[in-house]
Amino acid sequence: MRRTASRRGLDLRHKSRSLLRSDLEEYDLVIVMGTNHVRDIARMDRSVVNTPRVRLFREFDPHVNGDRPIPEVPDPWYGGDDGFEEVYEIVDRTCDALLDRFARGTLP
Repeated sequence: MRRTASRRGLDLRHKSRSLLRSDLEEYDLVIVMGTNHVRDIARMDRSVVNTPRVRLFREFDPHVNGDRPIPEVPDPWYGGDDGFEEVYEIVDRTCDALLDRFARGTLP
């Protein structure tokens, strides 16, 4: 992913961490990449699952047809360079849409 981002002029140096139970209390919105993450959150705190506070990332993807189930962000690891390019495109356009929703005040 870093190579893919670098080709687009981005330098990724962040470090990730696991979601904590306290995050579910602290944050108004938790956006996850796949349904396996929703299951993990349900094990931490069943009360936030199936609420507007836990949402699938691609729910905000402008290329997703609202008449079909919301797809997960695919795992780029199995698609080689093309897989990372595809995920980059998904994340880029969906983040733009998310930021627009935040700016318009339609998300917490």
